[in-house]
This record gives sequence, structure tokens and C-alpha cells, in this order.
Amino acid sequence: MKAVILAAGSGSRLREGPKALVKLLGLTLLERTILTAHDAGIDEFIIVVGCSASKIKHFIGLKYPTLKIQWVHNEKWNLQNGYSLWEARQYVYENFVLLMADHVLHPSFLKEFLPVIARLGSSRGNLNIDSEFTQSRSEGTLQPLNDREDAQGDTYAVLAVD
Repeated sequence: MKAVILAAGSGSRLREGPKALVKLLGLTLLERTILTAHDAGIDEFIIVVGCSASKIKHFIGLKYPTLKIQWVHNEKWNLQNGYSLWEARQYVYENFVLLMADHVLHPSFLKEFLPVIARLGSSRGNLNIDSEFTQSRSEGTLQPLNDREDAQGDTYAVLAVD
């Protein structure tokens, strides 16, 4: 399974350098995203960088030299996230999980979510998980993933892009 991680933003409101390298409890936001995904069974990463790309690539490359990472540079990193995903399109030809470097997920979230992707197989379209931890697809609504009351956040994943 692959993950596309969008890490192109500058983090200008944070005033601490590239947002992906801002530390939270001893790890950078990008490290947290990578480690959470890897722990859930994701073994390939497509990471889209833009602002401070060389700094991010150098940092991750030194700390995690054995990870399978395809780096994508988004020259127009100041545009919306959709453009960063568009830049990664040539590397995404199968189901994948879309993650944001600055969205911190509960470690168990992806472990519970990946089997949902596997069950859907090669169907096209998108699968969104919202803050109520319910699933929705362009073809209609699916059943809730579970009844978790502690789920928080926004849309978490896209299955495939045609």
C-alpha cells in the first residue's frame, strides 16, 4: 500500500521554518505521519515537497534511509493541496492513502482504516472519512466504520484518482 503525503507548505503562520519539520513531542510532524503510516503497514511513500524541499528531503533521508520514498517537487507549493496531489499523479496508479504532513492521526486510525480500502479493491472514486468516523463515496454512503466517540479531524483519505 502506498501513501501520498503532502508536505509542500511553508508554515508561515508558525514562523518556525517548513511546517513538515515543526516538532511535536520530540518528532517532526512529517515523521509522525510517516511512522504512523508505516506502523499501519504502509511501505511506500510519495512525499510532495515544495517550500524548503531540500531541507525536508535531507532531514528525512538521514533519519530514515531505508524507507521507500518517491520525492515529488511542487514548484507551485503556495497553491492549494489539490495541486500538490496533481503533481504526484504519475506515481499513483493504484489505491493509496492521502495524508497531510501536518495532520496528526491517532496511531490506531490507519490500522483500522486500511482494511476498508482493501475490501473496496480496485474500485475508482474517493473514500472520505469524516470527523464522525463515517465513510462516504461518490457512489453513495457506506456504513459507519465503527462507533468511536473519540474520532476527530477532517477528510482523511482518497482511494484512487482517475
